[in-house]
Amino acid sequence: MIKARRKEKVSPWAAELIGTMVVEHGETREEAVAAITERVNRRLELRELQNTILRKKGKSVMA
Repeated sequence: MIKARRKEKVSPWAAELIGTMVVEHGETREEAVAAITERVNRRLELRELQNTILRKKGKSVMA
């Protein structure tokens, strides 16, 4: 398990993912954080879109 922890608060799974991206893929820490942030934001946007579609169809939405 490769971890990258700094002074900023980072969840354990994110720290491990950042460490893996830095060590195994040769990315800088900033590049790794940017890539992870982009993926998380994209996933949140998709979830919001799915919830909007379900609401329009009158179906229940799970949080």
